Amino acid sequence: DSLEVRQAVDTALRIRRELAANRVVAILADRPLGRDRVEVQFFGRPTGFLRTPALMGYLTGAPLVPSFLMRQPDGRFIGYASDPIHVSRTGDRDAAVQAAMQTFASVLEEQVRRFPTLWYHFYPYWGEADPAGLVKMAMAESITKLVAAGVSRKEIVLCDNFYTPRITPESAWALK
Repeated sequence: DSLEVRQAVDTALRIRRELAANRVVAILADRPLGRDRVEVQFFGRPTGFLRTPALMGYLTGAPLVPSFLMRQPDGRFIGYASDPIHVSRTGDRDAAVQAAMQTFASVLEEQVRRFPTLWYHFYPYWGEADPAGLVKMAMAESITKLVAAGVSRKEIVLCDNFYTPRITPESAWALK
């Protein structure tokens, strides 16, 4: 089943019902919608991530499980799930939600550093060019690892903007 995401109480209630029925709910947590956001540090910068996943975890006890699809050299994908993030249900709710989403952001940042071409954000993520070059630095670290692993520079193809370099699927696996 699919849920249409809207900024309405009905959406949150439907997500809660799915979780209560022990179903999996997949949400792009790095894409805030309107006021549904919590500030986290991502690549050293304050960044808004979606608040709803951690709030649902707080309300239902369901863990957040950061999950990723990784392209293999032959074009197939494999799924990878990180350790579950349990949202503390004691103490301050907002602090628990923020802490859980910060943990998620740290896991995502680690994966982006390892596989920079597998995260594409479709728009200037911080609302402007990256003046500190934080994403560029992560990409440069990855390229350095590729070259150190013996990947030819000819196999590494970069875009002309800073947002997402393109690395061939074969060379991306050298980043493991």
